[in-house]
Amino acid sequence: MKLDRTAEKRLTAWMSNHLLFTSVQLADDKHALDFEDRIIQHLLPPLNIEKADGSPYREALTATRSALRSAIAAGPHPRDDQDF
Repeated sequence: MKLDRTAEKRLTAWMSNHLLFTSVQLADDKHALDFEDRIIQHLLPPLNIEKADGSPYREALTATRSALRSAIAAGPHPRDDQDF
């Protein structure tokens, strides 16, 4: 799935304004994966639907991603300025 340049810039701007990033050094990969799973289950980040089973956004985001994939697969749109 690929967004056009305008949509990609809008998504990047949204992420810059709404998401946080940090790093944590752990003993090994297993600890890192376990830690990641616990953090995702605790915070339920809206864009992570793969591991956030209890996310209230999961159904809507899955449907939106599916619609986006279908629109991209359908090819060019009559309006070139249409954003997703």
